Amino acid sequence: MGKIRVLYAVMGIFFFVGLSQVEAANPRISFQDKVYNFGTVKSGAEVIHEFSFRNEGDADLVITDVKTSCGCTAAVTSAKTIAPGEKGTLKVTFNTRGRRGHQTKTITVSSNDPAQPQAAVRIAGEVDAGKQPRITVTPMSLDIGVIQ
Repeated sequence: MGKIRVLYAVMGIFFFVGLSQVEAANPRISFQDKVYNFGTVKSGAEVIHEFSFRNEGDADLVITDVKTSCGCTAAVTSAKTIAPGEKGTLKVTFNTRGRRGHQTKTITVSSNDPAQPQAAVRIAGEVDAGKQPRITVTPMSLDIGVIQ
């Protein structure tokens, strides 16, 4: 009976040591800044910004996907795999053509970070479209019939 208890105790110790080693070997993505304010730009300009991030974990950080909230925004990472302690960049390009007023675009980075599998950063600012022609229709509904 005593040998069985010792055996269970030894197995328990190995089990918990194994779990602690598995938990310790995790990547961790950490962005230096999560929001970039580009101020005011003229419509048609491209806004380009690089977000810096670091793998603060103790296992390789693998970037699996990068998505933007709008087709007017593109993003690419400097590398798909970032070693522990190393830095990477996320280059974001926002095309302001056809945009006006306040704009906020979100970029979501998916990775193997178990604590934060989807990290998000944002770019925001104002797009000045200048003087634009306006059409005002009164009344609010207009029936123009059938057009051939």
